[in-house]
Amino acid sequence: MRPRPLLRLIALAPLLILAVALASCRSEIEKRDAHLEAAERYLEAQSTKKAMVELRNALKADPKNADTNFRIAELLEKDGKLADAIFFYGEAYRLDSNQLEAAVREAGLLIFDDWVRSSDLIGEVLERDATYGRAYVVRAALHLLKDELNPALAAAMTAVELDPEDSRAYFQLAKVHEALIRRRQNQKKPIADEVFEAAIAACDRAAALGDAEAASLAKTERARVVAAWPGHEEEAAQAFRESIEALEQLDNHPALLQELNYAERFAGRIRDEELRGWILERHVEKFPADLPAWFRLVGIDTAAGRTGDAVFERMLEARGQDPDAHIQYALFIAGRGRLDEAIEHLSKVAEEGVDPPAVLGGLLSLLRANGRREEASAVADRLNREYRDHPKAVLARASQAIEEGRRQDAAEELRVLAARVKRADVQQMLATVEYRLGNFRAALSAVEDAIGLAPFFPGGAMRLKAMLQTELRAWGGALRTFDALSRNGLKLIATEQILKARCLYESGRPTAARRVLEGQLSREDVPPKVILEFVRYEAERSPDRVRALLEKGLEKRPGHPQLMPRLVALGLADGQAGRALKRLNEVIGARPVAPVIILERARVLAARGDLKGAQRD
Repeated sequence: MRPRPLLRLIALAPLLILAVALASCRSEIEKRDAHLEAAERYLEAQSTKKAMVELRNALKADPKNADTNFRIAELLEKDGKLADAIFFYGEAYRLDSNQLEAAVREAGLLIFDDWVRSSDLIGEVLERDATYGRAYVVRAALHLLKDELNPALAAAMTAVELDPEDSRAYFQLAKVHEALIRRRQNQKKPIADEVFEAAIAACDRAAALGDAEAASLAKTERARVVAAWPGHEEEAAQAFRESIEALEQLDNHPALLQELNYAERFAGRIRDEELRGWILERHVEKFPADLPAWFRLVGIDTAAGRTGDAVFERMLEARGQDPDAHIQYALFIAGRGRLDEAIEHLSKVAEEGVDPPAVLGGLLSLLRANGRREEASAVADRLNREYRDHPKAVLARASQAIEEGRRQDAAEELRVLAARVKRADVQQMLATVEYRLGNFRAALSAVEDAIGLAPFFPGGAMRLKAMLQTELRAWGGALRTFDALSRNGLKLIATEQILKARCLYESGRPTAARRVLEGQLSREDVPPKVILEFVRYEAERSPDRVRALLEKGLEKRPGHPQLMPRLVALGLADGQAGRALKRLNEVIGARPVAPVIILERARVLAARGDLKGAQRD
């Protein structure tokens, strides 16, 4: 009896399902491979955005492919999207525990934000393969972050020994040598020439082994090492010229801008105006929209006995349709006693049609700053009448509200405007207002938008970002922001040095934190806030030093409302209430003091059993 057709189909069903599944699987694999091939073609054509689209499509076809995750992470890292890169490196390592390079890359990106996780990942990699050179590169960076220079040097040298053809290993070795040089310089200890030579040799080797980008970065490191070498100023000047020229050959504008700023700072330190002028000429040629650079170039021109007008002519020729160029020019000449000429210039430019609301906004600020209230009122009326909804008109109204103490009104206008338009100046003002209102998270969000929208390194916005990150206890992020400020040639002011030290303490790096504070404590006139920060973190470890610093601070500022209570607290803790009381009586009897000082005396009197005296105070 022949089998029935239905029964045959039932018998064949599992085989049919398997065949369909295999066909589907092959189809998905074929799709993945097609997208990967397309990504390769786009990468060869340097079209990274299209390559990313293809890689993401490949990942959709095969979500558990570790290699595709890794390649996506690489592109994201190059594009500066580090949080996303961390995720995809993590996915690559999770999907394939043999993807050690993914773990190393993830660890390298986590150093600032999650030192423990980064260290754990490197530990896992070295447990799997103790000869993995790149892992020692990251381990050296981890030690460097903790200011553990000898272990950092050992790790960097191990990386070089394990992989003597790895450019990154030599680059990391150079950075460790530079840190050792900086430490000895801060300690005012002599440094043998061999130390500088070893750092330079590591830079040269990194440049020789790496691709064009790695070589240019190695040259920047070399320039910084030579710049720290006393007596080698001419060699350093040449090194900076070479590093800038190398970066100009690459499409790496952030690195070039950073090096230009750093080199300009060096030229200013050695007072080489010729070098500084050469640097600024390259700066404005490559970044003509960076108006502060033009003004620094004008400063060189005027210092040489010229008027600066020739530089301004070049700036306005290059940026003739940029309202900010005209506004900044007007502010400059107004500051030189040419206020009427500045007002006339902006009025003329507005009538010529160069972004009238923006120029009128600048004119309004200029008039207000110089007390020309009647003219300012007329310009404000025109702005609100003709361009009421234009961002510059809104900014002008918000600025007026801030001047009148109506911060909440200013914030409300700016929030509406920020939701409507994406502009750096709007986000910057909103961030400032939110900060003053105590809305730190909103302020941080706004300032990050301002930074993202800024065409160049926004020093003011970055300074505000560091303050906000500290307020929000984002220690690692704040340290990265402070580092970016320094790398771009901006000197940290005393308040920022204090905040940086706090971030270092809270990140478990007390040695580095102490060194930052010691740099401030070595000043002739130490700001009280520096002493207070040292007291905050070092009272238990160095009570004698803390007492001496408080005493020294009070010599110049008797009765300081914050220093005095700290000294009194130490006295009570040491059983020296009588000495503290004597000091308080002398201060209170000699001059008017803050109420907190009288309350401190009440506290001491109560501790001594004089309750009537305490009650009276």
